[in-house]
Parts: sequence; C-alpha cells; structure tokens
Amino acid sequence: MNLEYIIVKKKDKNIENKDQFISLLNENSYFKITPKAKYFYYNELRFNSSITESSTKNNDIMLIINIRCDENTSIKDFEAFDKELLDYLSNKMGYTSINRLCDEISTYYSQLSYPRVSKIEYLLRKVIYVFLTNNLGVKWTEPIPDVVKNSINQTKNYSKNMNSKYEFGYLSYADFNDLIVLLFLKYPNNIIDNNELVELIKNANDKELKDIIKKYEHKSNWDRYFSKSYKNVDLEDSLKSFYKYRNRIAHNRLIRSNDYDEFVRLYRHIEYNLNDILNSIDKIKIQKKDIHLISKRLNDYIVNSSSNIQAFMEHIRENIMPQVNSLSEILNKQAIVNIMHLMS
Repeated sequence: MNLEYIIVKKKDKNIENKDQFISLLNENSYFKITPKAKYFYYNELRFNSSITESSTKNNDIMLIINIRCDENTSIKDFEAFDKELLDYLSNKMGYTSINRLCDEISTYYSQLSYPRVSKIEYLLRKVIYVFLTNNLGVKWTEPIPDVVKNSINQTKNYSKNMNSKYEFGYLSYADFNDLIVLLFLKYPNNIIDNNELVELIKNANDKELKDIIKKYEHKSNWDRYFSKSYKNVDLEDSLKSFYKYRNRIAHNRLIRSNDYDEFVRLYRHIEYNLNDILNSIDKIKIQKKDIHLISKRLNDYIVNSSSNIQAFMEHIRENIMPQVNSLSEILNKQAIVNIMHLMS
C-alpha cells in the first residue's frame, strides 16, 4: 500500500535541499527517518520510503515523498502514521499546500464503499419507480419535471455516444441528485410572487390566513405522499449526507476510517428504511388531481424558485401554527408583511 505526496515551497535558510527537510522532519517525537529517507520508523513499524528532490523553473524546491507499507501492516496503523506525518507537515512545519499523488488508504475504503453506494442508488430508484408505476402505469414518467428529464436525457445521450449496446430503464440514467430532487425538493401547490402574497395577507382574517398558508405551503413529494406512513424516518438528511460521501468515493477524495464508519452507519440506516418503504409502497396513492401538479408545479418552482416564500411559510407553519388556537391572538399581520418585504 502506497502513499505519495508532493510539496512545493520557496527555498529559504531552513530548507534549501532534501537533507535539511529530512533533518527538520526528524525533530518530531512521533516518527523517525533514516538519513537518506530509505525508511520511516513509527512506533515499532518500519515503512519503505523515498524522498526525491528537484527545482522548479522559479527555483522553488519540489519534494516528492513516497511511503510504502507491506501486507503485514494493518491499515489502521498505516493510517495513524499518515495522520501524524500530515499533522506535523502542516501544523509544525507550516506546509499548508500538500498534494496527494497516490493515496491507497482512500482507495481501500472506496473499494469497500462503492458496492454500498450502488445498492442505495438502486433502492432509491426502485422506490421512485414502483411508487410512480403503481399509481400511473405506463404513463409513470409524466410527473417527472422537465429539469430532471433534461438531466436524465443528457446522460442517456452520453451513453449512446459511448456506443452502449443496451437501452436501460429511464431512471437508471438519473443521478443521485435527480433522485433526491424527485423525493425531497419542496414546492407549492400554487405559485405566487412576494408582492401578491403580501397583499393577500394584509386583508386576511384568521380563517383566510390559514387557507393562504395551506394553499402556498411548500411540501415535497415525501411530505405529501410518504411522511404520514413513515413519520419517524429521517431519510432526507441521511441521503444528503450519504450523497456527500458518495461524491468523495467517486472522485478519489480523502477517506479515512472515521469517514468510512460514518458512511456505513448511514448506509445501514438508509438501506433499512428504503426496504421498509418498498414492503408497503403499494399502500401509497397519488390522487388524480395531483398527478400533473407534481410535474408542473415542481418544474415551475425549480425554474422560478421562490425560496423566500418557502422560508416564510415554513416559519409560520412550524413556529406559529402549533402554538395557538386563534391566530389573531398573537399574529400581527403587519409584522408578517414587514418580514416578507425584508425577505424579498
């Protein structure tokens, strides 16, 4: 297993060559290096190593550090050594720009993780596909908003350009973020701009204000169709966190054991809940009147996003509505109007 780092810095009185660099490294109390950097010693472990030196056109010093462990070294030990080395280089020696040329610790964890990424994407597609086909049959793609369809079609066209032999299912071309949008992006039943909403609120009584909130409240497809059956499932935040790890895995970014442990925890939580949803998904129904709403309103909202109104409506619904029987007891409509102007 290999680690390889490159450091480029201006020459100064402290470091003009590799030998001075090695000497400064050896001032730490965690690991030691032999004079020619043939070995790094850490605790009772020995790693083969090399440090090569060259100069850039600007006469900066460029050092490439290569460290290798054998198959008998545990990855946790190699990872612990790597952390000590990087901490010392950045915190004690002041190298804030250290680039990785090779990081087989991250590769190891990525190889363990990617099958789980694939499994979650497959299950998420399955939930959406089964939910829509149960309700819409062969017309199941109709409620998918244009912006998501465009993203999917771009991927399909790319696959055709790559001479893909087979035409796979439509959702197999949706990326992870498309799937999250379909389930969790909040959108209103009706779209209104801030000024119109201000005028409605100015003249509304208690009942009308409640109706306004209901009419323009932002809800996701999850809120509308799944949340009643799965009240205690915190799937949105888990999927968004999982998506960040998915990108780190796919793009060869730094991954260590603590990252991997959190990734596995998220995976188990999401897998359990998606399978639970699939076991009872036939009970979730879309009303006919809502079928075109999903497509039209979600698409309109993405194109003409009114996030200020969303935040305002969520504030009223979550912080005011649960606390009062009569809104007129505490709700100052002029204050609401002022808030709306501030947010616009």
